[in-house]
Order: sequence, then structure tokens, then C-alpha cells
Amino acid sequence: MGNNTHRMYRSEFLGEALGFHLASEMTSSREFQYFLEGFKKYAREYGLVDEEDPVLAFFAIHCEVEPMHVATGREIVISYLEKNPGIAPQAMRGAMAFMDGFEHMFSALNRRLADPQSL
Repeated sequence: MGNNTHRMYRSEFLGEALGFHLASEMTSSREFQYFLEGFKKYAREYGLVDEEDPVLAFFAIHCEVEPMHVATGREIVISYLEKNPGIAPQAMRGAMAFMDGFEHMFSALNRRLADPQSL
């Protein structure tokens, strides 16, 4: 996923990078909430000390700022689309590239977790 992110932001058309980034922010906004809940619920298993643990602080601050990132990302995409509607297909390709990468990442994780010998 990291290589795709680097490539998308450095080498692809602007519309694709914007779509990729917006999809990333929209996903992050939701997933940080689940990560925070999971780390709190299983704090002992993860070796977290208390509510002030830096891991929890990291996810808590992201839960606060991610909705603003989504809103700002959406405003930027809309602004570019108003100036150049032709980038809409690029933005969609970028968003789908993120979602495809996300799907592949979790499919690989699920396969790994389902195979007891791989752990």
C-alpha cells in the first residue's frame, strides 16, 4: 500500500492523486475509531499502560481530526472539478486504486491469519 501511495502522489495525474487521497481520508476517518475502540478494549493484551498511553493518544487525536481531513479533501476535489470537470474519471480511478489496494491488503492479512503455520 505504501508503494502505491508514493506512486499515486508522485507520478499519476492530479485527479487520480486527489481521488486516492480522498478515499484514504474517508477510510481513515472510520478505521481510526475502530482501532481506538479495539486498543482500549484489549489494552492489556497490547501492553498499554493506561488511558494516557501514547498509542491511545495517537488514535484519539486522529479520531478528532480525520472528519476535518475528509471535509477539506472533499472541498478540494469539488474545487478542482468545478475548474476542470474532465478530471472526474481520474479522481474515480484514484479512489478505486485506493480501495483495490485496501482490499488486497486485508485479503492478504486474512489469508495470513487463517493459516496457523504462518504465525
